[in-house]
Amino acid sequence: MKLPQAVETAPFAHLILDGALEPDELHNLQNAFSEEPRARLDGELYSHERGRSPPVHPALRAFCTNLAEQRGALSALFGLNLASEGMRSVDGAAYLYKPSDYLLPHSDKGDSRALAYVLYLSSCRGGELLLFDCVTSKSPITGKSEIVRTRPAKRIVPKPNRLVLFAVSEIALHQIREVTAGARASIAGWFYR
Repeated sequence: MKLPQAVETAPFAHLILDGALEPDELHNLQNAFSEEPRARLDGELYSHERGRSPPVHPALRAFCTNLAEQRGALSALFGLNLASEGMRSVDGAAYLYKPSDYLLPHSDKGDSRALAYVLYLSSCRGGELLLFDCVTSKSPITGKSEIVRTRPAKRIVPKPNRLVLFAVSEIALHQIREVTAGARASIAGWFYR
């Protein structure tokens, strides 16, 4: 995997890498995905199927391990201090969004998450990853910075062999738009501090 020299900074630090894997690697992951056990999850913010973390299938687990080997380069590229080897550094799971599935706007902040990633294995209609531009203001009550306004700033279409990474923070709001046709298959997870 060849990483670019810089990340996009607006609305927050992110990277879109098309052709992330060799065609045979992608094909192997697509086959492995179809064999990966998943459970249906429905809540206030989401509706989708999710596999275990780490994945059960060896090929999916190997992808997560190989991605973890990019930790040093990604740390430098994003200006983050990602966890070193031997610690919980990267996780991942299989996700499947079918028609009417979605993930509402949220931040992944928590559990020492530093960098989110998603590798798309299929394309669909809908299911785009939206990145939001957030305006913050200091609360007169708490003195903490709060989000006071948002607007969709970037729409990333899911397509096979596209890897998306973005820095996790309180203002790195994102969502997965409702899938309207087909299925959005991906491997997604986080690098940790």
